[in-house]
Amino acid sequence: MSTFERPDPRTHYDRLTDAWRCLLGEDLHYGYFTGPDLPVQVATQALTELMASKVGLQKRMSICGTGNPAVYLAREYGCRVLGIVNSAVGAKRATVRETKQA
Repeated sequence: MSTFERPDPRTHYDRLTDAWRCLLGEDLHYGYFTGPDLPVQVATQALTELMASKVGLQKRMSICGTGNPAVYLAREYGCRVLGIVNSAVGAKRATVRETKQA
């Protein structure tokens, strides 16, 4: 009987964040595709907007995130962003993003 050892989430994200960025851009989530030819960037923005519309975001509500969706929600809805990340790579990227936004 073989055993499967679960990878440590921090190690997983540290190793894969850059690869995901290459594939998905700064959104780091898949999109809402309304057609087969929709570009990934358009579909990921559509998913962010769809999720935001479903939860009834209001000014000064707190949200979690470190990528484009969090920046978009802060800008468009006036939300406060709390960055929660379990990897050093993700924390570094969020810090760089925060510095650029300031």
